Amino acid sequence: MRGYVFMLESVFASIILVGFLLYLAQGYTHSRSVPEQDFGGVLPGLDEAGLLRGPALSGDFHSIEDEISIYGFSHSVQLCDASGSCLGEKPVAESVRAYGYFIAGDDSYSPMEVRLYVWEA
Repeated sequence: MRGYVFMLESVFASIILVGFLLYLAQGYTHSRSVPEQDFGGVLPGLDEAGLLRGPALSGDFHSIEDEISIYGFSHSVQLCDASGSCLGEKPVAESVRAYGYFIAGDDSYSPMEVRLYVWEA
């Protein structure tokens, strides 16, 4: 008879432990109600394809913008040199995400930052 009591006690303890762990896990799963999308890999992907460095160093931000296609989002590109002067415009919208990518130059050292601004259309 004592064996059944110990077995029943261990089943109840397991149920309580699993219930407690599920309660804790529920807080972690509901904390992100809207899935965040990360567009940080767009500019490095363009650089690896050879479509970023040339237009960026020549100041042609329009051709970089034309190479980027993000479904459901609007975007703009800004090119900034080491002195802080930038070509392109910052967007005037709510909840704009900004991503920066630095390039050192092509044949000579001329550092530049390429900024990608993404917002919901």
